[in-house]
Amino acid sequence: MSKRNRTARAMSMLLLLGLLLLPFTTVSANIESGQPDVTVANGGARNTYFPDVEKLQNGDLIVVYYDSPAHTSQTGRIAMVRSTDEGLTWSNPVTVADSVYDDRDPSIMQMSDGTLLLTYFSTDWNQTPSKILGTFMIRSTDNGLTWSSPVMVETKLDYAAITSKIVQLNNGDLLIARYGKMPGHWQSKIMIGRSTDGGFSWPQANEVEIPNPFGTNWVEPVLADLGNGHLMAIIRTAKFAHETHSYDNGQTWTTPVPTDMVAHASYLLVLEPGNPNSNLLHTWGDYSDQYAFGRPVVGQIIQADGSAVSERVLMYAGHCGDESYPSSVRLDDGRIFTVYYDSCAKQIAGTFSTVNDFLNYEAPANIWDDATGKLDLWRMYANGNLQITTDMNYTSNYFAPRGAIDGNPTYLYAAAKLQAGASTYWSMEMDQAYPIAKIGVVLNPRYKESANIYLSADGVNWGSPLASFSSVIMSQMEYIVLDQPVYAKYAKVEITDSSVNNVLAEFALFVPPDTGTTGAMLKQLTRHRQAGGINTVFADQLAYRLAIIQQLVGQNANSAATAYMQDFLQAIGDPSVTGQQLISEAAAAALRTEAGLFMQRMV
Repeated sequence: MSKRNRTARAMSMLLLLGLLLLPFTTVSANIESGQPDVTVANGGARNTYFPDVEKLQNGDLIVVYYDSPAHTSQTGRIAMVRSTDEGLTWSNPVTVADSVYDDRDPSIMQMSDGTLLLTYFSTDWNQTPSKILGTFMIRSTDNGLTWSSPVMVETKLDYAAITSKIVQLNNGDLLIARYGKMPGHWQSKIMIGRSTDGGFSWPQANEVEIPNPFGTNWVEPVLADLGNGHLMAIIRTAKFAHETHSYDNGQTWTTPVPTDMVAHASYLLVLEPGNPNSNLLHTWGDYSDQYAFGRPVVGQIIQADGSAVSERVLMYAGHCGDESYPSSVRLDDGRIFTVYYDSCAKQIAGTFSTVNDFLNYEAPANIWDDATGKLDLWRMYANGNLQITTDMNYTSNYFAPRGAIDGNPTYLYAAAKLQAGASTYWSMEMDQAYPIAKIGVVLNPRYKESANIYLSADGVNWGSPLASFSSVIMSQMEYIVLDQPVYAKYAKVEITDSSVNNVLAEFALFVPPDTGTTGAMLKQLTRHRQAGGINTVFADQLAYRLAIIQQLVGQNANSAATAYMQDFLQAIGDPSVTGQQLISEAAAAALRTEAGLFMQRMV
């Protein structure tokens, strides 16, 4: 063997040894990003909805979901994918249930003997009116490789729908939660069915109703078994989710009480099965508009009595009106894997998290993203800190004036006016001025449009447009990068011409990522001093004050830093300073804005 070959072989062995010594890579999500870690399934020519995940005794993860061209379809079917590496990669989908009707909303669980039970309900859309045919079950005794023929699950309900998995109690009984109407009744009820023979029979005599004294439509219940006879259920209503408990293995239930969660399709994961005092992870699709447009996935750790342990955390935001239905499992290493759907992205996706991600979560202090500087215009709007003024007031489906800041840049999620050619406008007022460094805009994604973009400090003096577009079709966001930040409280898009309808699909503003820091203020000092806007000696005095504040921040002395910043503001506003013209109004305004944002960060 040549010396070169021996050297190459030695290097290869060292490389192999190094690889073997590396720890196995796992994914730990930054759940605050609101973006998925993995794609579980793609819709392809169809779409994906309503996933449910189960961890099998052999370690596999199985996700079942509704495979359909639309949210409802006579051709809907149940598909399944599998992961053998704890959710990192996923198999191609296989169809496990597909009748001549719409088979939808699947859920899957594994019994203690290893049998898998998969439930769903079927609807016939060809009837007028359409009809829910009932809840069906298929079973597998070989970890999902083969499945039995479907069997209808008996119930007292006139029709029965289901969205959550069966629960097995310590005594072996199975409980199934369904919703539907009783003959002769108009409101939707929830019935808890029970099987004592492994799911082969579900006698109507075993069914119990969850109390409903409110005359409210109960839908989409989810069950969690905490052990020692204690079960919890979360129920979806037209607005606030309701919570109920059973302390006798589901024989009787407390009267549900409303929560403050505007929750759609909740999921409850018991974090320590067998511990009656276990905490749970409650995830849901939130449609309060507090976190993002659409139905973003939000999660929170709660106690066995339903009280909060952690803050509520945004786990995924697809900015889509048809998304979420989360489902979670606990992995062997303690991480949590949560799946959900996004029909706009046509995918089932997944997020990895840990219990500490929730327990240690702190809501962002800034209204902008620290990495990109993008202002969260939607959160400002939801909190009442942003007002929209426009004549683009067409409202249908997801068209609305707020559609321009919903995070979805597509045609159907936009601000619009059903008018071609004539000028129209869309403007916004923020709670205060921000240093705008970049503007993002998506005009009409389908048809040619012309527009001008403006910023203003007072909403009266707009000046010349910062950017103009002529007869363009925008399929993605266009960015206008400014030479220097413009301190603006107002922004406006003026559409001057369009070939069909006036549309503003998306609008975004960005600040420098270091906004509201002493570093940003020092940059402004330097810029205005070089431009002659600040007296040199006075600028040095201000820089010295900022250095002290910066040192206090480094020592986590936030209260003292805030007090010094208030002194800084008094210094630049002192009458003697303005009288001697030591600082221009433009420089003072920039520093005042940055100082105000700094003090917000310190809160």
